[in-house]
Amino acid sequence: MRGTRTDGRRIEGISKSQVSRLCGELDQAVERFRTRRLDGPYPYVWLDGTFVKVREHGRAVSQAIVIAIAVMANGEREVLGLDVGPSESGAFWLPYVYPESHVFVYENASCNV
Repeated sequence: MRGTRTDGRRIEGISKSQVSRLCGELDQAVERFRTRRLDGPYPYVWLDGTFVKVREHGRAVSQAIVIAIAVMANGEREVLGLDVGPSESGAFWLPYVYPESHVFVYENASCNV
């Protein structure tokens, strides 16, 4: 199998059904990652982002890729989550820092956004 394009139009050596199957498997893996239980506490959490060009409605637009990385008490790092959105402003981060399910919120924790 040799991929020659990334725009989804044609990839040599792989059929459309194989691409669909792989995308379905990837969607399932991403959903498991996004809905997994987090085993804090996390004494330190970094929120960071970068901008990339993405294709939206046939146009290239700038979007933020944001990531939350935690350091556990034993020093190991863990990716808590990531997302794509219009900016890396505090308004975009607030649902991750203070979600209804209190994913990132721990007693006595603080965060500057």
